[in-house]
Amino acid sequence: MNRKELLKSKLCDYLEQQHGIKDATQHHFTCLNPKHDDKHPSMIVNKKDPRYCKCFSCGANYDIFSLIGIDYNLPDYNQQYKKACELFNIEYNSKDVLEEKEEQKPVKQLPEKKDYSQYIREHAEQISKATPYLTSRGISQETAKRFNIGYDSCFTEHLDIEKAKQVKEYLSNTETIGNNEAVIVPNNNNSINARFLNNPKIRYAKAGNGIFNLKAVDNNNTVFITEGCFDALSFSELGYDAIALNSTNNIDYFVKQLEQRKEPIYNPLIIALDNDEAGKTAAIELQNKLSDLGVSNYLNTTLYGQYKDANEYLINDREGFKEKIEDYLTSVNRGLLSEHQNTKSALAYIDSFKELIEKNETPYTKTGFNKLDNELDGGLYEGLYVIGAVSSLGKTTYCLQIADQIAKQQQDVIIFSLEMSRNELIAKSISRNTAITCLDMGKPIGQYASTTRTITTKEKRINCNETQKRYIDYAISNYTRIARHIYIYEANGFIDVNDIRETIREHINITKNKPVVFIDYLQIIQPLKETKHTMTDKQQIDFNITELKRISREFKTPIIAISSFNRMSYNAPVDLQSFKESGAIEYASDVLIGLQFVNQDENTNLTEEKKKVKRTVEAVILKNRNGQTGGKLQYTYYTPFNLFSEAE
Repeated sequence: MNRKELLKSKLCDYLEQQHGIKDATQHHFTCLNPKHDDKHPSMIVNKKDPRYCKCFSCGANYDIFSLIGIDYNLPDYNQQYKKACELFNIEYNSKDVLEEKEEQKPVKQLPEKKDYSQYIREHAEQISKATPYLTSRGISQETAKRFNIGYDSCFTEHLDIEKAKQVKEYLSNTETIGNNEAVIVPNNNNSINARFLNNPKIRYAKAGNGIFNLKAVDNNNTVFITEGCFDALSFSELGYDAIALNSTNNIDYFVKQLEQRKEPIYNPLIIALDNDEAGKTAAIELQNKLSDLGVSNYLNTTLYGQYKDANEYLINDREGFKEKIEDYLTSVNRGLLSEHQNTKSALAYIDSFKELIEKNETPYTKTGFNKLDNELDGGLYEGLYVIGAVSSLGKTTYCLQIADQIAKQQQDVIIFSLEMSRNELIAKSISRNTAITCLDMGKPIGQYASTTRTITTKEKRINCNETQKRYIDYAISNYTRIARHIYIYEANGFIDVNDIRETIREHINITKNKPVVFIDYLQIIQPLKETKHTMTDKQQIDFNITELKRISREFKTPIIAISSFNRMSYNAPVDLQSFKESGAIEYASDVLIGLQFVNQDENTNLTEEKKKVKRTVEAVILKNRNGQTGGKLQYTYYTPFNLFSEAE
């Protein structure tokens, strides 16, 4: 592979490095064409040829060099090529540029869409002139007015027809101008269809590309998908919603429009293309593409019997067509109801539920604090737990102690530490172990336990008495026994919810064990690159907390997230409003716990309380989705030694 092809092959790498776009061959992303205001991501890298990315909305087609030209404002190909070499540490050679210039494909720019709204309004006023034709097609004036159908006495005098070259030439021939009166059927303000009334050689033409009545998929009704606009109008004439592809060549375009929708499609789509071989083949193609898109509520049918399409059926047997549709929909609705009950009702899940409780796939994990476990109906279950407190009260230490107590049960624990280093957390655990040893041995904690500073500072350890040194060694030995179940990831603030998800997935794949997950702390989880500039801080926290909830469900494991409080709540007793930046914390969490000083109120001097070596702290159960709320659990917190002890 030469330098030129090597650089072209790095398109996906460039998109990830420069634009934060991952898996560019799998997911659509916002079009990179600066002229395209792409509100619904419509660009993707070609899977078969990943050297190019294409926008299916505006048609822009880029390789790595043209993107570099846009991003770095480099119009000259030589500059683009040189910059690409620089970005990927590849030796630049001007000869490659001369070769590439001969092969370089022109970049397809965003076409300008014409606005036909005024044209549509003006010619809709003349629809009465097309009444005989519409009547012959079974279409009433009411239906025509509903869809702004119009009449044009000379279609080519107004529009640039997007037809084949020979058709354009034919329509521009002065001898045929008199035959160009047409019925105009708008798709939208940028696209219209024309049905010529008297032209002996041309029946249909169009301006712009569009799907007729596409907005029908936004309704809650059943929608019929037809080929021609007069077929869709035939269904509408009988009171049903229908759209028209306007050509079976528009299947990909139609599917792309559905893919760009923000909301999923819940109402049934009924494929009712023409009753001929071409229509049946196209129906199967559309069916497969809807399935690939994830649209499940579609049906493929032939309603037309001896007739070719909906309009022919309407013209020849209006009442018979209406009766056929009604019978079909009755059958469909009966089948959909039965399927809906069998697949969506609780009855459909009884067997899996019985299997679940037999396998006990929702066990709980004890926290090691007996009173807390009692409040939580045994311990931690699958779900999202949020523990919050004011700054420096001890929330990280409290959660770390729970993590160690879980690991002592030989249960894996993952800790995402976004502020403190791995060594700091390990030192906290060992410090706590020296204090526990003192309590077990009946020794004064203040005299024989060691702080994190003592443990991590050689000079301080040297000055310890022999009992202290022995207790440190013993604490390290005890920690070593559980350390194989503790996985600490230093994030340094650079971690997002996708990183968390993938780390958990990797751990389960390798160890075959589901870990209990701790996140310290919620407010500094990074936004995803694709949402970084589109969400406020509050929206981002709402998004992250909702994603953490999804992760807990996905892996069926508890996730404990530490949260800060808003400053307005520092002196007030903890409540649901204390949690910083987000209402989603309250709504998405399964259990919400606030830590505070005992009897804390607006008169509490937090600074003085934090100076105490031995604090009295309580955990308040603010929310418990599957249990009681309002419970208060008191602890004695030995701050220098990172130990919480349940109060009697």
